[in-house]
Amino acid sequence: MSSMVLEVFPKDFSPVEQCQVLAILAEADSAVRAYEGDFTAPWLLSPIHARAWLISKGANTDVWEEILRKSNLIVDEYMSKR
Repeated sequence: MSSMVLEVFPKDFSPVEQCQVLAILAEADSAVRAYEGDFTAPWLLSPIHARAWLISKGANTDVWEEILRKSNLIVDEYMSKR
């Protein structure tokens, strides 16, 4: 830890407390970053933005397209804004 970083803490913060605060801030920073992965999963057999998902459950495959009240689909644009 550099002496420059230590100068931003109040004088009554111990070095251990300073490290704890820095660790908490680093965790919070990483938690709010947007996911930069490729949005794939081994069980998802269709593209992530497909209207219906073909998913694998072991030896079985299912199409995931849930019909909601009023004949809306869970993948409809209106439903995705809720």
